[in-house]
Amino acid sequence: AGVSLIALAYDAMKRGLSGLEWACGIPGTVGGAIFMNAGAYKSSMKEIVTEVLIYRDGDFVWMSNEECGFDYRKSNFQSHPDWLVVAVRLQLQEGNVNEIRELVDNRKARRMETQPLEYPSAGSVFRNPEGSFAWKYIDELGLRFPDMSHVYDEDLKALIREAASENNIKLQKGIYIQLTGPSFES
Repeated sequence: AGVSLIALAYDAMKRGLSGLEWACGIPGTVGGAIFMNAGAYKSSMKEIVTEVLIYRDGDFVWMSNEECGFDYRKSNFQSHPDWLVVAVRLQLQEGNVNEIRELVDNRKARRMETQPLEYPSAGSVFRNPEGSFAWKYIDELGLRFPDMSHVYDEDLKALIREAASENNIKLQKGIYIQLTGPSFES
């Protein structure tokens, strides 16, 4: 669960295993990806996870995909911060290494075009509103790659709230940080 999602995706590619191509540009760990049901390009962990090994109530328990309650950027783990994701079993498909590499390269190029590394970024922190895409609202506000050196945190929050209000979008917290767990209690 503590393995880099990017490293796992590239390792799968090198072995000719398809199913993680979407993850080649997503930072974080496999455990974090399970917690948030990370995804991109209309794919997510939900499609490839068969089972998740968790530590809860002093026991190790395998949970099926269905028991994980995966949904768009959600899982049952978010309502159980005391559960610790330990391992995962994935169902990847055998494929052609060159075709998988080509798809990974195309997605990497697309990501670099839309999320260039030379600009400061908070990453992909917006969930897509139902039936739409967050990037459309970011573009409408003129917030894609602007010079933000003069913009303060509260100004940005006000712009986000205004865009949400004008477009009838419910804002939700989407960043979770867990610093403690069952094995870290003193």
